[in-house]
Amino acid sequence: MDRVAAVILCCLWTLLISCQSDTTEDSAVPFEPQDTAPPSAFEVTGTVIDDNGSPVSEAMVLVGGRDETMVLTDEQGYFSLWYTDIGLGEPAIVASKAGYRAQGFEFFKPDTPITIKMREVKAPDNPEYTFEDPGDGFNEMEQNCSHCHTDFVADFLDSKHAGAASNPLLHDLYAGITRIYNNESDCVEAGGRWAMGLEPGTEDNAIEKCYLGGGVLPDLNPECGQEDAPACDDPDIGEEQAPTAFGACADCHASGINGELGDRNLHDAVGLAYELGVHCDTCHKVKDVDLSQPPGYGKRLVVHRPGEPGRNTFEWDPVYYGPLADVPNVAMGGSPQLKFNESVFCAGCHEQKQEALLPDETLDAEKWPEGLPIHSTYTEWKEGPYNQDATQCQWCHMPADTEKNNSVDISTPYNQSITFGFPREPEDIRQHIFRGPLHGEPRLIDTALHLSLDVKQEANTLA
Repeated sequence: MDRVAAVILCCLWTLLISCQSDTTEDSAVPFEPQDTAPPSAFEVTGTVIDDNGSPVSEAMVLVGGRDETMVLTDEQGYFSLWYTDIGLGEPAIVASKAGYRAQGFEFFKPDTPITIKMREVKAPDNPEYTFEDPGDGFNEMEQNCSHCHTDFVADFLDSKHAGAASNPLLHDLYAGITRIYNNESDCVEAGGRWAMGLEPGTEDNAIEKCYLGGGVLPDLNPECGQEDAPACDDPDIGEEQAPTAFGACADCHASGINGELGDRNLHDAVGLAYELGVHCDTCHKVKDVDLSQPPGYGKRLVVHRPGEPGRNTFEWDPVYYGPLADVPNVAMGGSPQLKFNESVFCAGCHEQKQEALLPDETLDAEKWPEGLPIHSTYTEWKEGPYNQDATQCQWCHMPADTEKNNSVDISTPYNQSITFGFPREPEDIRQHIFRGPLHGEPRLIDTALHLSLDVKQEANTLA
């Protein structure tokens, strides 16, 4: 089966779900063929309601892909907008609002008011949700991120975000080990301790390691990691000696750990959480960013995983947060969050002022009144010349893709629709490479600084 045929099957699957959705059941008048062609431009009116049939005020309503048509519903959920037929694809009217899943309406007519029912994303966050594997390439038999967003997933898999939870140096620092000495005699001679510890990425596989110097677990948990005690990451450690302080490493490095979020042991990252680190489904479950909270996933990055039962192939009713208002595909359950396009989103992890974590230690309050700035990327951006609407962090680290129609790989202006999405400006189609300082040619760090000279003549001297 070639890729186009596979995507057509996917589209039919999506349309089947759409036909079974509540929206079409509650839409005012079913589509009827017209004897004459409809006018090329006309007013579209209607009402936006929620799951209970109550009107939704201040919902954004627009023709899909045409931001200039956007209007807000009034207190009764009523809207009116002007539609002009451009003769491409299958146009749709889309309703969207923060806290709701976007919903689209195709096959609207000039003489028919429409009713659009939006599904609310209901609180609270659902710890029973299992993070989805984004895939690793197009596969016509798998319904994952890579099925439609193949290039984006390929970008991510080659990025440092993908290795955020599996980086060997991270685990060495966390457990307090060195890989320089790989046998007991060399380890002991160097002043280390040869002991059993967990193999990262596994649940209970013990391996021999050389514990030497400091580490997050032994430094924060005096009851383990000492000369006469088991290593803090020994799978067979007793409950009384097991570590209870984890330094918040997993909060940013291993966001894909299932279950309760925040203050997790980095060694809880196994399977997908270990292999893919900060992956697609974790980022797109961020509902908001709250700078008043500590950095991390489930803290400053406010996470909301869906808890409403799903239909057809979905265990839970899908929701994916992102910067666009008009993503009504039922497989996405798109919910708008403009902060995805703003530097403040990156501040969820890339900005941290750390209090003293070592037992019985404190910071110099006069020198560090707000905590030690161990990560100040967001502050540096905010205080520098790039603090402009058009030059958010994403501008450099997620460059615009000027070749794509939208994020769906086979989307074109001619097949634009709820299924294939709508045309986007390049700044709304960002490569998911999360470009680091040594990435690309020229390297990002090579273009980070520049020197400018201002020359003027003072009498017979150039200054």
